[in-house]
Amino acid sequence: MTDSNKETPKFSLSRIVGRLLRPALRFKISTFLIVISLFACYFAIKFFREPVGVANLGQLRALDSIAVDIWAIEWSPDRRWLGLVGWETPVEIRETTTLLHLKTIGKGKRIIHFAFSSDPSIVAFAENGTKVEILNTLRGTSIEIETGVPQPEMEFSPDNQFLVTAGYAQSAALWRVSDGALVREYQSNQSPSGLAVEFSLDGRWLAVGNRNDVTKIFETSTGKLLHTLPKGSTHGLAFDPTGQRLAIAYVDGTVAIWNMIDGKLLASLATGAEEIYRVDWSPTGDLLAAA
Repeated sequence: MTDSNKETPKFSLSRIVGRLLRPALRFKISTFLIVISLFACYFAIKFFREPVGVANLGQLRALDSIAVDIWAIEWSPDRRWLGLVGWETPVEIRETTTLLHLKTIGKGKRIIHFAFSSDPSIVAFAENGTKVEILNTLRGTSIEIETGVPQPEMEFSPDNQFLVTAGYAQSAALWRVSDGALVREYQSNQSPSGLAVEFSLDGRWLAVGNRNDVTKIFETSTGKLLHTLPKGSTHGLAFDPTGQRLAIAYVDGTVAIWNMIDGKLLASLATGAEEIYRVDWSPTGDLLAAA
């Protein structure tokens, strides 16, 4: 007798092909993963850059150069990107290690100042006028701020909530990034002067340098004046990674380091240069570069 409940074997062409190809697919996937891993190792070795420190400073060598006319270099907070700022030209964004061109900010605009925020998609720039534009490159939206100050410079707070602007003015101004509203001002001088601004890395303090007068340190959240650093004629400012020291570049070619706890001078060096415009710390805070 025949068992009517017994299933008859079914032969499917797709099943047969699947069984035949499965070992080959496993091989291809494993090979692909191996190749990707090898490429990852190659690029990791090729583009590895040992951090600059006291021990290896003498080994510094030029690796590459690019033919671009710039007057300022701005770093992203994570140091992965460079913003190459010309004069009245769009800003070129390049990858730090390879100098690979990533994108251009402000095509068709006459940009003279530029700043990264902690959010890679949000930047700010100023053309040769009195306005600052906060641009969201991801959404393609922007907020325009009328500062009333010629050629305004700007800096984002570390938490990306605020933007401080300065320029040829009596005070620096703090603006809210979300809507461009003015929050407060930090009085630097009784008459307009060339001002420079710098947040400490935790955003607690704001340094306002003065081209024709002394540098002042304010509490960001209240505007309270904390210290007046007596040496005048400031160019660039830079807090060290701890936020406890402030390096200043001076018009007379001097570089000085100040203690932010008590506002006292820690060190000063006459470089012999006619002027020093920029200073910057290494990520570990054991080296200071001046230009």
